[in-house]
Amino acid sequence: MRTLLLSIALSFSAATAQAAEPQTFHYDPAVSVPITVAAGATFALMNYVVNDDAVPLGLVSNPPFLDAWVEPRFNQTAHHASDVLLYGTIGLGLAASVADGVHDGESPWVRTGIYLEAFAINGLITDVVKSAQDRPRPFTALDPDTLDAETRAEWEEKRAEADSERSFPSGHASNTAALAFCAARMFDLSGATPAKRAAAYGAAGALTVSVSSLRVAAGRHHPSDVLAGALIGASVGLVVPTLHQRKAVQLSASGSHVGFSGTF
Repeated sequence: MRTLLLSIALSFSAATAQAAEPQTFHYDPAVSVPITVAAGATFALMNYVVNDDAVPLGLVSNPPFLDAWVEPRFNQTAHHASDVLLYGTIGLGLAASVADGVHDGESPWVRTGIYLEAFAINGLITDVVKSAQDRPRPFTALDPDTLDAETRAEWEEKRAEADSERSFPSGHASNTAALAFCAARMFDLSGATPAKRAAAYGAAGALTVSVSSLRVAAGRHHPSDVLAGALIGASVGLVVPTLHQRKAVQLSASGSHVGFSGTF
C-alpha cells in the first residue's frame, strides 16, 4: 500500500509541472516537484531497507512511566480500522482540497502538489525519527499465553517483523494529522468564513484523535507515540500550505514610480 501511495504521489507531482498560476497559492513546480520526489523516494527507500531487516524475537517493549498505564494488547480489528480511517483521510482530504481550489479558479494541480508535498515531507521526517529511535511496539510485550491459537499465530508473525521496532512516532497519527491539517489550512487560507474554518480544523483534529486512539487500542503504539506523531504531522500540515501562500503585499515598479499593491 505504501508503494502504491508513493507511486500515485510521484505521478501527480510530475504532472504539476504544467500547473496554471494559482490565485490563493504560489506553487513553483521547478522547486516543489523535486522536493516532493526526493522526500517521497527517500521515504520509500527507508521503508524498503527497514522491512528487509531481521528483528530478534527477544525484543521487548519497556514503556516509560508516561505510557506504563496502558496494558499491552493485540487488536487486529482496531488496527484495520485505523488503516481504513487513514486511507479515507488521504482521499477525502485531497478531494476536498482540489474541489475548493477549483471553486476558487485554481488549477487542480496546485493544491494537489501542495498536498503531496506535505505528505512526502511528513513521511520522511516521521521515518527518520522512527529509524533513530527503534522503539518496540507495545504488543511485543504481550504474554502470548493470553492469546488464542489464531491470534497468537498472527502475533508471532508481526512480532518477528522489522516494523515491530518502529513504534515512535506513530506514522498513522502523523500522516493523518499532516494531510487533514494541510487540507484544513488550505481551506482556511482560501478565505473561508470563521465557522467553516472552525469546522475544517475541528474535523482535522477529530480524525487525528480517532486514528491515534485506534492505534493505541490496537497495541501498535504507546500514547506518547501517537502524541508525537500528531504534533509532527500537524506542524507539517500547517506550515507547508502557509509557505505556498501568495504574498498579500507586493512591491511594483514602473518607470519613475514605485508602489505597493496588496490584499487585506
